[in-house]
Amino acid sequence: MFVGSSKFKLSFSCDATSNILGNGHDTYSYDSLNRLTQAGYEATQNKKSVAESFNYDPMGNRLTSLATQTKEQEKNKKDDKIKTDTTNYMSNILNQYTSVDKTKLIYDKNGNLVNNGVFRFSYDYRNRLVEVKKI
Repeated sequence: MFVGSSKFKLSFSCDATSNILGNGHDTYSYDSLNRLTQAGYEATQNKKSVAESFNYDPMGNRLTSLATQTKEQEKNKKDDKIKTDTTNYMSNILNQYTSVDKTKLIYDKNGNLVNNGVFRFSYDYRNRLVEVKKI
């Protein structure tokens, strides 16, 4: 039971397989395997928008992510491209990402991520994360 006034309302639409398609500002598209292939985000405050596209290998690992940020300059004018970023992913036969762009990801013999180029992760004998240290 809710008592009081509503401060925030979120609504979104889904497809037949429960993939979220959008919420009025953001939009999402999926491939036949229900993997996210396109996402569009709109920020109304600063009139910026971001369009992302994602590509996958046959095993379902993300290979690339391309994000393009635009900003509306004036009404009736086309968007000016501000920034484009491409992120490349590499994976191994265990479906672990081994690198994201130029950053190598290192795993222990149990498959736990132990180093992501920014943090070092430590695990106990049950493979539970017990410590994170900035490198």
